[in-house]
Amino acid sequence: MIFFTYVFITILMVFFTKVLTHKYFKPNIIFTFIWSLSGLISKYYNLGLLQPRNEIYIYTFVMIITFNVVYLLLVRKKLQNPLLGDINKAFVNKKINYKKIYLAIAISFILISPNMVNSVITLIHSGFSLDEVRKSYVALTYSGDFVYVFLTNNVPVAIITAISLWAALDLLRGKKKILLPAILMVLLGTITFGGRYLILNFIVFYVAGFIVLKRSPSIKIKKKYILLTVVVLGYITFSRGVSETSFSDMFALYYSGSFSYLELMLSHPHSFGLNDNLHFGYLMLGFLFEPLVMILKLLFRFNIDVPSYYFNIYAQPFVNIGMNKFQLFNNNTSVIYTFLRDFGIFGLVIGPSFIASLMALSENRYYRKGDLRSLVFLIYMYTVIFNSTMMYTLTSISSSLILLSLFVLSKEKGGSDNAK
Repeated sequence: MIFFTYVFITILMVFFTKVLTHKYFKPNIIFTFIWSLSGLISKYYNLGLLQPRNEIYIYTFVMIITFNVVYLLLVRKKLQNPLLGDINKAFVNKKINYKKIYLAIAISFILISPNMVNSVITLIHSGFSLDEVRKSYVALTYSGDFVYVFLTNNVPVAIITAISLWAALDLLRGKKKILLPAILMVLLGTITFGGRYLILNFIVFYVAGFIVLKRSPSIKIKKKYILLTVVVLGYITFSRGVSETSFSDMFALYYSGSFSYLELMLSHPHSFGLNDNLHFGYLMLGFLFEPLVMILKLLFRFNIDVPSYYFNIYAQPFVNIGMNKFQLFNNNTSVIYTFLRDFGIFGLVIGPSFIASLMALSENRYYRKGDLRSLVFLIYMYTVIFNSTMMYTLTSISSSLILLSLFVLSKEKGGSDNAK
């Protein structure tokens, strides 16, 4: 029944998308496919994890349908502004401000350097174990030294994320002016903090950029770059001590493990804050609230917890989501957990409606204005969709800083870009 429901909903959404937008492949279809695939993996691919209850699959059905309905209602059916000509083709000749990007790279390198030194020392003493690097970083975040963590982690990681987006876009149009320094900074950030999201986001940026810009014959995607980053991503994951012995198990764990994690949460609601008072959008709008709260705490010593606190206090500790095996898991709660914490059961409608609205409005703005700023925000929204089965990425100050970095770096220079 679960299988046929996912298949039926996917076919139905593809049909309505084609009828209403005259296209088969749109952001709502990506959302539908990712959630359907993850749900089917969690149901039918045996990883020895807790089996999610049917209620969880019903949650996903509601979210998929809600996202599609809201997106299709809001997205403009005639996307191209005739006054702008072919804006995808025009992107090829837009002039990116490379000087500002190089300056941002230098700033991020300086800020990340103290943590980089500590991580290199940890790598040497641990036999080059990224798992130990990750543990060391987690200990740092709990140290209470907020200013240090903010300046040497949150800020440089946000800048590196923004730079990798620009590098992906530049690569799509056949240019590599910032590719090498961007790759080096992504690898440096990965080694420094032992995480995978910088690499994963680069893949998403590259693919999403192609999806948006593919109508231009000058936009090319090279599979070798995707393959290389996937291989590196797999190596990083195994280096962190993942017990699975195959790449397929690893993929299944990180894209559907959140279903088993949610099963554990629903079985022990007191242990994961699901019986606490609702936050009514405080987590969902964390990218707006968190910087404001941090300013109030810094200037006026207000005793207010930032939105990410209410997530991290329950989701950061590792827990066992295995049934026939021991499998530690944390953080990757999917967006469902965040929406339940904010609005209870109504979050399954409110949350997807919010993401779908942001996606549709970002797309409308890009095809209306055709500027670089609209383009980078649209592509960033694709990461929110791609990561949605793993976690909600707009809660913490990190998302605020990424959006700010994209805003600052997206000021385009006049004229065409003839740089080689």
